[in-house]
Amino acid sequence: LVRIEFDYAKSMGAISALYSAYKLRPSKESLAPLMAALKERNAMIKRIFGVGRGPKCIKGWPEVVPFGRKTTREMMKVNGRITAIITTPLTWPEEFPDGELPGVGVKSADAVRVSAPPTFGDFAGKDGWNILRGKALEPVPMKARFKAMYDDASLYLLVEGDLADADAPKGSYTVKTVWGDDYIEVMVAPGATRDVHYDLQYGAYSSDRFDAVTGLATSPLDPLFGKPDATWEGKGWKVESRREGGKWLAIATLPYSDFGAAAPKRGDSWFINVGRVARTGEKRIERIEMLWSPNTEDRKSLMIPNAMGKLMFK
Repeated sequence: LVRIEFDYAKSMGAISALYSAYKLRPSKESLAPLMAALKERNAMIKRIFGVGRGPKCIKGWPEVVPFGRKTTREMMKVNGRITAIITTPLTWPEEFPDGELPGVGVKSADAVRVSAPPTFGDFAGKDGWNILRGKALEPVPMKARFKAMYDDASLYLLVEGDLADADAPKGSYTVKTVWGDDYIEVMVAPGATRDVHYDLQYGAYSSDRFDAVTGLATSPLDPLFGKPDATWEGKGWKVESRREGGKWLAIATLPYSDFGAAAPKRGDSWFINVGRVARTGEKRIERIEMLWSPNTEDRKSLMIPNAMGKLMFK
């Protein structure tokens, strides 16, 4: 028992040091030993748990199991029963596409100019889609993607995502808020910086929605300085949704007038991020979080301003 728990602590110490080194100087050379340590930890967890959800008993000592009987495989993935849950890099996949350095650089997506607002027929096209992955680059069992279009009046975001179970909430479970079931979150900064950004959220089953702005309060003495102002209301933005074939299709229309911004020109760029939360399990309580531009450092929020990528207007 002591050997198992000491080896686990030693593994976590090595991963912490290697991750710090990678963040300091990200490269293929600094990533390789970190990924090797993560694979070793995953193999250790597999040995401790076997095929079950809980740890295996030590031979000849059925009364005690490593890390306690209440510990599950899912808990160990994010550092066991310790309340300071660690997602990055513990939840990373064991391999990344060749040449990818996780958490490095600013992601970029194109917004294509259109002569008319998009329709649901535009979901059939294969071009222009950007893939959403696990919030902190962890593997997820579902798929989601988005693409952007724009004209002289609005920015349009088309988001498509798998529905976890059926096409509606189960049993007597009632969706009362935007966060009660599957929902999409969009963070957009209409300009050259992330200083002023808007947070828009809308659900698959609830007509409720949420919007807020951060950055309009410029005085450090203002109670809303650096915090989202939920009293802000975008009066023009709207969403059209369809649920069909196990997927949720949503078209969000975001008028520039809501943001007090001028229509972008070809060559301009804004900052943006698109997230998708799916609900699974009994009463759909478990969350699957996906992001276009991953949030690798903040486990409490789906997305943060610093994680926003660039939207390039073509």
